[in-house]
Amino acid sequence: MENAKPVTVTQYGLLCLITASMYMQNTNFIIGRNDLEHRLYNYYKDDKYKVLFEDVVARKYIDDLPYVDLSEGFINALAWGLLIMIQDFSPETRYIINITNDKEAQELLNNYPLEIQGLITDLVKDLSGKERKRVS
Repeated sequence: MENAKPVTVTQYGLLCLITASMYMQNTNFIIGRNDLEHRLYNYYKDDKYKVLFEDVVARKYIDDLPYVDLSEGFINALAWGLLIMIQDFSPETRYIINITNDKEAQELLNNYPLEIQGLITDLVKDLSGKERKRVS
């Protein structure tokens, strides 16, 4: 049996996994970009989720709040139709998840090994709960 090549999760891939898992878990169909990037920082520092953030860089806002920068991922998600930007006067940039059925969501998840699918399921379940405490 050949050795399986490790899968790198890109920024766009991470958004695919998150949105597909959110859809499958019926947790949320609207994403606030700043909120998501800020909350994902707590997982970025956690060794359990390290494989999900190989293509992601952590940064800090002017007010010194850390976040993960998913700029490239959001650009690709808009270009490929995964997300639709909500055009309103909200101070936060928000997006609607543009997944139409379970089959489409499952196909996005199936692009990754079961280990990564399990990690993203855990992450999204945790995200939908209370705010996660920072891992040092």
